[in-house]
Amino acid sequence: MPVDKRYLWKRGGTYSAVFDVPKAVQAALGTKRFVKALGTSSLSEANRLKLPLVMEWKRRVAQAHKSATDPLAGLWKAALEWRQAVLAADTGREHEEDEYGGSNHVEVLEAIDEEVDRVLLKHPPAVAEQFKAVATGKATFIQETYELWLNQFEGTEQTRSQHEAAVKRFLVWAKSTETIEAVTRKRAGEYVNALLEEGHLSRRTIQRHCSSLSSLWMWFRARGYTEQENPWRGHGLSSKKGKAPYRRAYDDETILKLLQADYGERYKDTIPDLIRLALLSGARLEVFCSLKKAGIEKREDGYWATIEGDKTEAGNRTVPLHSAASGIIERRLNGSGEYLFEGLEPGGPDRKRSWNVGKMFRHHRQKITTTKGEDFHAFRNTFIACMEGHEVPESTTKLLVGHKRESMTYGHYSKGERVKLREAIEKLDYGPQIMSLISGTHTCN
Repeated sequence: MPVDKRYLWKRGGTYSAVFDVPKAVQAALGTKRFVKALGTSSLSEANRLKLPLVMEWKRRVAQAHKSATDPLAGLWKAALEWRQAVLAADTGREHEEDEYGGSNHVEVLEAIDEEVDRVLLKHPPAVAEQFKAVATGKATFIQETYELWLNQFEGTEQTRSQHEAAVKRFLVWAKSTETIEAVTRKRAGEYVNALLEEGHLSRRTIQRHCSSLSSLWMWFRARGYTEQENPWRGHGLSSKKGKAPYRRAYDDETILKLLQADYGERYKDTIPDLIRLALLSGARLEVFCSLKKAGIEKREDGYWATIEGDKTEAGNRTVPLHSAASGIIERRLNGSGEYLFEGLEPGGPDRKRSWNVGKMFRHHRQKITTTKGEDFHAFRNTFIACMEGHEVPESTTKLLVGHKRESMTYGHYSKGERVKLREAIEKLDYGPQIMSLISGTHTCN
């Protein structure tokens, strides 16, 4: 996973948290950049310390934006300030009675009641009720808290971006002043119905949005923001039984077309070689795009590859490469640079070296086949289907492709140290026509 240095600046050996203020609100906030020294030279410690600072700065920027467009923005800001007063009073409640027998906590609550009365003079009762709930800590704005969840998220940047997009889309529909407490199961159902009626998103995408919101609600519950049941589960959006799988193995005719296709000048050798290696190993696209030459070892029986960081713990493995891949491996080892596939430009939220290659493959694949589910990952399906066809045991194939072996016998007691992986991989055979194209030189039609 890439090292996270967002919102950090190192100077004089120690880190500071930094946040650039958008031009539109610089005047309102009186600064172009927020800066706070963290007093540490440790990157991990700096990442931990920056979280509450960045969250607060983003809140202030968002508040400044809303103040210009939301007529109630000032009211909600005041409610949050009263909430801070309640928290401060709660902190000292063990000493709450003063010399006159009064209580600072009680006084703050009484002041909030007076403020609510003033709100009622200008706004509907529902606004006054929400003001009081937020001010007394009985309601929490989603807008004010979800970014802390995102900052603590440990998945890929792409997944983090998808989570953020899902929450923002919901808040556009529900309004930025939606509270955690207001999102009941009925409310969540109304949002799902709205997305289905819009018709812009597939059921699969809507399910992904619900999954993101469900993850947020699990975090809310774990952090004590709510005790209610997760309202985003079980909305019946999963695929119907009997529906064809999303990804499927390529048939021989399509494989031949993909191996002989013209992928343009820039990728004329790159994409065909990646297809060949995927067919011969079942590896994900990113595996060979990010593999360095140091990860290739030539042994007496042929080439072996050490794969690291392949999605799961089981994905970290050292496996033999099919003998038909020897020509590709030797040619690329003799090339310049440290990577097996040099010259790939990283892209996407996670800066993956496979990002642009994958996009270009999809572009050219659509000229050959438009069958749903046939993407680059389908070569992994194809490899596994071929291994099964040659009666290679499932537990052995799992070792080769990096799937977890979950049985007590071959998952717990044995880690596959004595399995004859070379013998297993050499059983792979797609037939003479495909195998000759895999081991031979690629030519365009």
